[in-house]
Amino acid sequence: MNQNLPINDKHHHLESIVKLVLKTVVPIFILIGGIALLTLRIAGWSIIFGLPMVVIGVVFLIYTYDEIVSSSLGDDTN
Repeated sequence: MNQNLPINDKHHHLESIVKLVLKTVVPIFILIGGIALLTLRIAGWSIIFGLPMVVIGVVFLIYTYDEIVSSSLGDDTN
């Protein structure tokens, strides 16, 4: 049984890394997409879609950063 424990820990660690990467990449792409739409200056559409995408991307980045910091601080205090 002890031999299976490191494999499960590695799998759990890799799974958390993949989740962390996805949580950070998605808001960055939303933010970059919103900025790209704003710079294209398509009449109406850049403001309708670009501005909310920038705001949503920034909010998700702040939320993700807060989650990363709180989880890393939570691991250190235990």
